[in-house]
Amino acid sequence: MKIALASGGTAGHIYPALALAQELRQQGHDVFFIGVFRDTGELIRKLGFEYMEISARGLYAQSMSSIFVTTVFMFKATIESIKMLSHYKPERVIGFGGYGAFPVVLSGFLLRIPTAIHEQNVLPGRANRFLKFLVNRIFISFQKSIKYFPAHKVVWTGYPTLRKFKDFSKVDIAQEWALDPYKKTILVIGGSQGSHAINEIFLDTMDLLKSSFSYQVVHSTGENDFPYVKKRYEDNNVQHYIMPFIDDMAKAYSLADVVISRAGAGAITEIAAYHKPCILIPYPHAQQHQQQNAALLAAGNNALVLNEKEMYPEQLRDAIMQLLEDFSMDPYGLNILKELFVLDADLRLAKEVLAIKG
Repeated sequence: MKIALASGGTAGHIYPALALAQELRQQGHDVFFIGVFRDTGELIRKLGFEYMEISARGLYAQSMSSIFVTTVFMFKATIESIKMLSHYKPERVIGFGGYGAFPVVLSGFLLRIPTAIHEQNVLPGRANRFLKFLVNRIFISFQKSIKYFPAHKVVWTGYPTLRKFKDFSKVDIAQEWALDPYKKTILVIGGSQGSHAINEIFLDTMDLLKSSFSYQVVHSTGENDFPYVKKRYEDNNVQHYIMPFIDDMAKAYSLADVVISRAGAGAITEIAAYHKPCILIPYPHAQQHQQQNAALLAAGNNALVLNEKEMYPEQLRDAIMQLLEDFSMDPYGLNILKELFVLDADLRLAKEVLAIKG
């Protein structure tokens, strides 16, 4: 079967689409991508998939001029998508959210190709809120999303991830990364691009922590902040392993005692998989998506949620100390984590995609 996957360019949209693509390819199906991919296009190519760019652009302001320009680009992208789908003739079109997916799924609907969308977050984005009326099936990462969609179309598949979940020995990881397996380890991550705000607040918290207890840090900084963050660690003489981007997050989660992170759907899924206590700092400019995601972990007493705009170093220090000293996994919290993490989400999603009927 030939299947078109449509997505916007952010990692949160692309990663689950790629996880599905790999599973479908393993089952012998032909998969290609249409959308707006920016830096993620190289990853798609690296994994051996063909992709095509369209002219869509997002709505960045509510002014009349911005709405007009976005509408023009969307119209152009829809025409491009219709031509591409007519040429390649896929038997399914699956959208993964974002403005890059919208015109492709719309075109699939207009061409009477069976269509579906996958929603990564609890709160649906603008594209999926509109497309829910047109598609044949709606796949969701978290059960709490059901209330936002027509119930008869919804299938809970979980969040498919590219990462392979595996527990590693703390001793082995510490030896590989020149760390201490018996020292408390704080894992700091800010999404695929890193987070300057999280980097800044944590660096300002380091001295406060050092006076309280001995610790070490694993830190994914993002490309832009890496030189600056590395120098701050060296100047503060804090034991650390830092990288612009940590490829093997399974090792990082296995070593961590507490996680400081954004609250994207992928991060929520991974933290739930490894049952790690965490401090979530939702990205404040994501239309409440990350706040809603963070609430899932907080509901099971597995997370403390801090507001980036009101956060200060003493508050972050106190949150870290609280989780390191008082955290224990109660049965209710464990059940919440089991609902958030679906081990075979890519397999479930592939099965449901193949079963869609027009």
